[in-house]
Amino acid sequence: MTKSINILIAPDKMKGTLSAKQICDIIEYVASENNYVDSNGDAIRFNCTSLPLADGGDGSLDVLWDILELEKISLVVKGSLMKPISSYYAVDKKKNAYIEMAAAAGLVQVPPEKRNCMYTTSYGFGELINHAISHGIKKVYLFLGGSATCDAGVGMATALGYKFLDKEGKQIRPFGGQLYKVAKIESPLNLEKLKQTKFITLYDVNNPILGPQGAAPVFAPQKGANIQEVRILENSLTNIVELLITNNDSFEDIRPTKDDFQNLEQMKAGGAAGGMGLGTYAFLGAQLNPGTAEIMRLTKFSEKIKNQNVVITAEGQIDASTLNGKVPYGVCKEAQKLKVPCYILGGSIKLTEPEKKNLGATSYYSLSERVGKENAISKPEEALAKVAQLVLNDITKNT
Repeated sequence: MTKSINILIAPDKMKGTLSAKQICDIIEYVASENNYVDSNGDAIRFNCTSLPLADGGDGSLDVLWDILELEKISLVVKGSLMKPISSYYAVDKKKNAYIEMAAAAGLVQVPPEKRNCMYTTSYGFGELINHAISHGIKKVYLFLGGSATCDAGVGMATALGYKFLDKEGKQIRPFGGQLYKVAKIESPLNLEKLKQTKFITLYDVNNPILGPQGAAPVFAPQKGANIQEVRILENSLTNIVELLITNNDSFEDIRPTKDDFQNLEQMKAGGAAGGMGLGTYAFLGAQLNPGTAEIMRLTKFSEKIKNQNVVITAEGQIDASTLNGKVPYGVCKEAQKLKVPCYILGGSIKLTEPEKKNLGATSYYSLSERVGKENAISKPEEALAKVAQLVLNDITKNT
């Protein structure tokens, strides 16, 4: 007698080692190429369905290409160092655009020795947006994350026609470390075109733009800024926030709802991607949505989980930040609603017992603990295959 177990494999990437699709492929292979039996000795056959996911950050388009049948639009833009780079965005059959910030202002595009968000800009991201709306696009999904910048979207806005002027009326260079010089913001001539476009920003972190958990203190050091430069960046971001609040009337029309514009410094996800969350809200009137939930909607996760016996999800590091809405959290919570057991794989697991209880997975598996940190990093495919077999063996006993 052979027993069938339906498994939905729905991971995020393990950043720097394995893509979400690679994780799916490896687990599927392990499930099909090995023999499994349950506690009664009956043979088990796994029926696997793969659904690579993302949290709205860099790599999000990778999981949407095939599902949404996207067309790639290639063009040259100015990268985060204001030098020409090859970039792209995508368009679906309904003529909605999907634009990753990291495709134009990504940290990985900057040589390690030149990474410093004092001197980088999101200008190229704005060029991608401008190209899309200039070709009739009326709905744009913006994916934040993986950026090399800390400019509150000033670079992006500059590419779209906004002017950021100093006390002498001269335009500043749209780099993070120059924002403290801005004394006036002028709206672009194409403001009506921006207002006619619906922008949906997907964020992967929900940090505010200012304060101890803001864009500069938390993320700027990862982008090359030293302690003194972090202070300059915080002052620069503060200046932009204060100018936006002071000139509330100038930006009121572009926002889809006439909400309170006085608490920008505490706006959820305002600090995402170096303050781009705030930038897309203020300069584009974007609606900010948690990336995981939106991508799960776009990939029809709720339909894919139907008739599944088990869900396996994964991420590079499972820690407290996972509980802020990253992929394993979103998958676990949806699985719980349907009482489907959820198994979590991570490059490393750094959760307290209360945090594990909050997340609610059936079991947790750390590649670093099971095969050693060095092997998990240097031989990720082999490491995942070994741990995946442990997971599948446990599933046979528990399902």
